[in-house]
Order: sequence, then structure tokens, then C-alpha cells
Amino acid sequence: METAKLTETPPNAHKIGLAYQYGDTKTGRHAVIEDIGSVVPEVLVSDFLNCLLPPLDNINVPGVVDALRREGHIKENEEGEFCWALFLDSPSCIDGLEDKCFKPLEDLSKEIFKQSGIKKEQTFIFTQNPRQTPQSVNRDSASRPDGYFVKKVQLPGDKVHWMDVGLSAEYKKVDNDDNRTDDVIKVIWSMHHCMREDPRRRFTYGLTIEDTTMRMWFCNRTEILVSEKLDFVKDHGVVVHFFLALMTADYHKAGWDPTIKLVVKDGKIMENLDRTPCLDIEVKSEEGATVTYRTTRRISDLGAHPLRGSGTRVWEVKVLGPDGTPEGPAMVLKDSWIDHDRKLEGHILQEIRAEASKRDEASKRDEASKRDEASKREANSKHDAKPKHNLRKHVDRLFLTVKHHGNVFVEGKQDHTRDVMTGGREFSSGGKLFEIDSKRVEGGRLRSVVEVMRSEPPRPGLGDHRSQHQRLTLPEKKLKKYPYKVHYRIVFGEVCVPIYTLTSLHDVFAVLVEALAVPMKFVLVLELTQYSIQGTFDYMSVEVDSLMYWFLPEEEDLYLPSIPQADEGDTRGDILDDCYSPPPEPLPEPIIEPTPPFRYNPMHDLESIWWIAVDFIFNREVLSVGGKSASELDIKGTADFEKQLEFVNELFYDRTRRRDIFQRTGTFQERVANLHGSVRDIAKELEKARKTFCEQYQDLEKTPELIKAINPRSAAKVYRFSSRLFVSIRKHLAQCDIEVKELVRPLPMAQNAASKRQAVCKAEDVAGQALEAGQDHQDRSRSRSESPLAHVQRNKSKRRRQASDSDYEPDKDEDCEPGNSSTGTVEGRASPSARHLRKKLRRTRPATPARDTEGEESGAMLSYPMP
Repeated sequence: METAKLTETPPNAHKIGLAYQYGDTKTGRHAVIEDIGSVVPEVLVSDFLNCLLPPLDNINVPGVVDALRREGHIKENEEGEFCWALFLDSPSCIDGLEDKCFKPLEDLSKEIFKQSGIKKEQTFIFTQNPRQTPQSVNRDSASRPDGYFVKKVQLPGDKVHWMDVGLSAEYKKVDNDDNRTDDVIKVIWSMHHCMREDPRRRFTYGLTIEDTTMRMWFCNRTEILVSEKLDFVKDHGVVVHFFLALMTADYHKAGWDPTIKLVVKDGKIMENLDRTPCLDIEVKSEEGATVTYRTTRRISDLGAHPLRGSGTRVWEVKVLGPDGTPEGPAMVLKDSWIDHDRKLEGHILQEIRAEASKRDEASKRDEASKRDEASKREANSKHDAKPKHNLRKHVDRLFLTVKHHGNVFVEGKQDHTRDVMTGGREFSSGGKLFEIDSKRVEGGRLRSVVEVMRSEPPRPGLGDHRSQHQRLTLPEKKLKKYPYKVHYRIVFGEVCVPIYTLTSLHDVFAVLVEALAVPMKFVLVLELTQYSIQGTFDYMSVEVDSLMYWFLPEEEDLYLPSIPQADEGDTRGDILDDCYSPPPEPLPEPIIEPTPPFRYNPMHDLESIWWIAVDFIFNREVLSVGGKSASELDIKGTADFEKQLEFVNELFYDRTRRRDIFQRTGTFQERVANLHGSVRDIAKELEKARKTFCEQYQDLEKTPELIKAINPRSAAKVYRFSSRLFVSIRKHLAQCDIEVKELVRPLPMAQNAASKRQAVCKAEDVAGQALEAGQDHQDRSRSRSESPLAHVQRNKSKRRRQASDSDYEPDKDEDCEPGNSSTGTVEGRASPSARHLRKKLRRTRPATPARDTEGEESGAMLSYPMP
């Protein structure tokens, strides 16, 4: 088979995990920045205008600038410089909030379009509404852009939809490092949300302004680009070009996919069975035939969360009939962005089937020839005997059936992140880099290096060999590069069930046995060199996860001769003279061959399947064994869920710990005791597999020559061992199946928040009791010396305060734990005395300056000092 030209192994493991999935917006922003990296390419302003923005057709930009000057929209300021009439004073000199300072941009955009004289219908309008969160239909986001270009004809509803946003903008009145970084993080998050929210988005734009400094942003599934800074108040031609290009752009030239349409019926977005938006998606085959499919439910969109990458989405679909209604059997459509020089998935499956059929035909001819020789004297021999190998039958059983596949075309061109979206220019190679995270993150906000030096000067103590400059020098910034992508779709005839939804361990291991049969029957027999079944991030091989060899031989320990014990009367000098002799002639240094670049190893596929099995044993709770409830069984050893969850966190959420557990003997075996007794034998078998895998890794990586010789057949022996092991587990479960469910773990952020609330409430109660005790002591001491009238007045005040406390009703937004109705108290809520303490602390606390709360999440607790 022909070997395809391949890009290097995926160069970056995505950083998006639990913090992104379940955290708040601020946590998600930092997860996205960490996934992107610390720098992005910076392009010339002229290149951004000509290569990245939608093209301007027959528009004389200098003529538009002259018309704006004649109409008085460009005037000379006090310094003699020509500026926009609406911004004669820079934003930093204008009183008021950012919304007020940059509000004139709306009027400026209208005047630019008016003076351009364009007869074309305006497609986008520029608007500002930083107090309103745009509406999302797929994933929630609390982000509120300061401004945006939005479609003039919008989706139905009272609020702006993220699906209609073509550009997100962020502003700051003052141009400094803190404000710049805050704008960058927010605008990247907004662009990221546009790309994950709308399946139609191919690329999107952003804009940041700090005082008069403006930068333009662009991102697709390969790269994020930013322009050099410019002065938006004085660079009138650039601003006119930028606004007109976006306001007059066709939707597909502004980043939308013309081959996917959102279904709107009766003024509402039509929904699938799972309440997700309904879409009509076109799939064009290589022969030119186009079929439209309508989605019925969304199967997966996890691959679309990283800003750069494959952006994979999967739906269940049906063919859209001539009358506009879906018809026929349900199928599966996968939409993704694949490396531009990779073979198409449909072609690979076709080649596998063709090779299997070819082998079957050869097997039939060989058997027929042998049969003819052996049956010359037997006229009635059986000529319809089955061939020895029926590979095509196994292929059709194990691989999905391709109904339709092909690349996506836009305006007759293959949708390509470079050739179509950036005008064929490569901006990620060479050139300047723009730093994103030149700040230190602490307590949810960004701090500059200068700020850290001023507020917390480093105090290393005596003996630190590093200078202050070395301690504060940041590591070198490296650009994360991704291969250029092409847009691809494939439709399968079978709708399968995700393995993570299975609750029967017998079914799980039956699937894993079939997964092992794929390399056993096809990679080894058909000698397919491109096939790989790499797992997702949780099930990825420890080597692939870090793109490093972890089983190389360790260097031999340096030999040092032992010093004998001194006899009586001998000095230490005598002993050393007798022990050591002059060094021999130095030997020539051996030539050490460098380790080859990281490459594919068939053990990576086996390890991925092993991790799936481990997840179903350790990350599950046993419900029943052989049809009997786990509570009714008399099995020695119950599960320790707390320790089990602790081990699961180490296996799947701690990359370093995960690698150590896989490599070292003992840790995995020790944790088997925490499992339910019915699955411990299975876990012990998986431990045997782990040891065998590690030994095979070490054998394959002993020398650079062996590493270079790795091929799909290098792990054939271990494949057969693994297949026998998993088959034995499946047979055992066939006799006594085990039903399981996923372990329920509290979300880390929710758990931390609950612990913090309980701690604060407990501190309030303790402090309140102490205050009451001290107040009662003061009352008793004061009552001996004060007059009867003063005593009566003080008791009245005390009774009024107690009555006010007894009438207290919690606010609907107060974050308290459920109450105890039998006692009338609420657990986790501050007692009346503690609330009185809070009021007293407010009265005595010195005033603090107001702080900007923009972007802070609701429900955040503010701590205050306790006496």
C-alpha cells in the first residue's frame, strides 16, 4: 500500500480539562490561554488587512478618508494632529466608564459606511452593550464583550446570539501591561466561545483597544494571529479599511460555513431531540454528488472545545428528502479539520477493505490449486469449501460502513486554513511574536513581574546561588505550531453506542476484545502501516502524552572503589595510599548515538486499550454480581470509595503521577485492595498486562537501532498475550456478569466553595458567641455602677436588637446549607449574634477604595478579618 506523507506526531497535548469543563468563566479563560501557549505570531498591519480580512471590492479607502475629512469627521486637535472628531481627546483623558468613552465608535462606524458610498447591503453592524451577556445555545458563557460586529439580520430572540457575532472587542481607557493582558485574555476567550458555540464557524475575528492602541485578531483551527499595534485615532485609513471590510463582508468570508445551515421554523430555531440546534449539513463526494443531511441529535462536540485542533463534532443524521423532511435510516456524520497532508479516513477504510478482498481472493486460489492436485482422482470433490482466511467478512464486521465522504468546498475551493483563510501566507514561521501571558497568575487575577517585585521582593535567604535577575527571568517563549488543516466530512451507516455508557463489564470487555482483534487481524496480517487506535487524552499512552521515550535504559552507576577500614596504628593517609593507584591511560570516549525523534510504537495502541479497562475497574462502583445486589453478596472485602477516588484522580488527572504508576511495580497492585472483591481478580490480571507492557517497552527501546526498527509487527507477541488475557476475562464475566456505574465525585470547585462557606460560617458563629459572652460580662459589670434610668434604656436597646435578630430572614441569594426544620436552625448560616458582629465589623472597618468588579463571577464570597 502507498505510504501517505505524514506530518509529525501531534505536537501538543491539549491542556483543557476539568478546570475548563466545570470551572467558572475566569478559570476557563486561563485554561484556554494555557492551551494556546505564551506567544502568538504578530503580523504586519498591511498583511492583516490584505490577507486576513474579507476583501474590499472596488472601494477607494483614501477617497473615503478624504470624504470624512471634508464632512468634518476628521479634525485637527490642540497638538496639530489630525484625529477623529469624536476622539479629539484620547480615551484616557475622558471622564467616565469605558462604555461611555468608546461609545462614539458606533457613530464612527455609521459615518464610515455612509461616506463610502457603497451600494451593497450592509451585512454587519458595530454595536456596544457591555452590560448584557450574549445568548448561547450550546455552551454557557458569562463573558460580556465590550463591543462586537453582529449580523444585521439576527437570529430570533430578544438578546444578541453568540452565533451572530463576527468580531468581539475589548477596551481599556489606560494603556498598560495589566490592561493589555486583561483585554487579550478576554478577547481570546470570546473568539474561542464563538468557535465552540457555532458549528458553522470556520474562523473569527477580535479587536482590542487600550487608550488609542489598537490590535486586530484572527483565529482558525490552526493558528491565532494578531496585528502590530496602531493608533486608531490617527491611522484613519487602517480603521476605514477594517470597518468597511467587516461591515460589507459576505457571511462565508467573515468565517461562516455556507454548507451548514441553521434550521429556523416559525421564527424559532428548530431543535433536535436533545434540545440542541437542528442543522442541515451538505456532504460533497469526490465524484461531485452532494447530499444534505439533517441532524436529529448531537453525539459529541468535545473535540471542538480546544481553539486549535481538529474541531471534531459528531451528529446522528438522516437524509433530507425532496420535500424538506428527514427520511430513511439514522446514520452518523462526523465533521472535522484534519491535517492537510493526511489520507482521508474514507480512503483508508476503502484500502483496508480492498486489501482484505485481495487476500481472500489469493487464499481462494491457493486452496483451489491444492484441492485440484489432491482430488484428481476424486471427481466429486467439494469446490465450494470456505477459504482459510475470510478477512473481508471481519473487516465489514469491525469497521464502520462509509456511506458518503469528502472534503468541504467554499466558493469552489477546498476549505483550507492556509490556502483559503490566510491567502496562502504562512505567518507561523519566522517573524515577531506577541506575548500573551507575560503576567503571573495568582488569586484569579494577573500580576506583572514588576508588580510582584514591588509588592513581594524576593527573599531567598542566605546561600542562594542565583542572582535576583536569574530568579525573575522568565523562561523562553516558544510558539506552539499546529499543522495546516482541511475541512472534511464522513457519514457512516451505523449508529453506535459510546462505550462509556455501558454498565455491563461483560459488554465492556467484549468491545475491548473486538478492539484488540483489529490490530491482530489487519495491522499484522495486512501489514497496514498507517493504522493507529490512539486513545483520547484520558486513555492516551504515557509516552504519547508527553511525546517522550520513558523506557530507555538507565545509565550505569559510576563505580567507586570502597575504602577499607584502617588497622590499628595505620593513619588515614596510609590507607588511601595503599587503596588508590595512579589513574590509567584515559580510554577514548565512546560514541553515543542520539535517541531518534519520537515515533509511533504499536505498544501505544495496546496501552490505550489497557487504560480503558482500568477506567472501568477503578472508576466504577459495583451494583450487582450475577444478578444479585452488591449489598446482598457475601464477598470478602468491600470497596473503599474514598481511596478508590483518590487513585482515580492520580490515574487520570495527574500526568506525572499517572506515568509513575504505570512504570513502577507495586503501586498499582497495592490499590487493588481498595476495590470491591468481585473485581479484584480482574484488576490483578490488568496488573500482569501492565508488567508485560513495560517489559516490551524496555525491549523495544534498548538501543537507538531498535527504536528505528519499530514497526507494526514489533508488538505481535504482546498483542496475542493481551488478546488471550482479555478473552479470559470476558469468558469469566459471561458466567457471572458484573453491573457497574460511574463513581460519583463532587466537583472540585463546588467542594472547595462548600468547604469555604462552612469554614466562614463556623468562624462567624464562634466569634459571635465570644462577642456575646464578652457583652454579657460587660453588662454585668456596668449594671453595678450605672444609674437605674441608664440601666433601663440599655435593656430596651438590647431587647430591640434581639427582636431584630429573631425576625431575620435569609436573602434568596444567600449561600447556605439546607436547614434542620425540627430545631428551626439553618446549618452553615451565621447566627444572629454573628450577624450582629458582622454589622459591627462593617462600622469599624476602614474604608477601602472601590475596585473594578467587571468579569467577576456571581456568588463569590468576600472574606473579612475576625477578632
